[in-house]
Amino acid sequence: MSRKVFVDTNVFLDVVFARHKPSAQFFQAVQQESITLCVSLKTIMDFDYFVKGGISKEQMKSMLSDLVSMHQLLPTSKQNVLDALNSRFSDFEDAIQHFTALSEPGMEAIITRNKRDFRHSRLPVYTPDEFVKMIKL
Repeated sequence: MSRKVFVDTNVFLDVVFARHKPSAQFFQAVQQESITLCVSLKTIMDFDYFVKGGISKEQMKSMLSDLVSMHQLLPTSKQNVLDALNSRFSDFEDAIQHFTALSEPGMEAIITRNKRDFRHSRLPVYTPDEFVKMIKL
């Protein structure tokens, strides 16, 4: 059975905007380890929102298609939203990401560059470089 981790939007944006080298190294490392990367619909929508300004519509469609086909897309349920609304998370969007990830059986961790945003997570939370170091042991 493949390991599963949930990847927060900022890790994808780090790679696209070349703003954090460990995020790119994370994607290279997990490819070699048979780790399933999971995302939510929110990730797809945020990715579109933050990236589309500088590229053509065709390039955006291609990038979104790759993002969806290369990663497991998790559903966000009504219960995930209710749990997020009633959680201790200060940011509703991060709470949605957390409860979407938490509802997936076998989810191992959340990977984000903003660990503080997930301080109330019931799953372990790692930065991309922390996770790479952990899987390389």
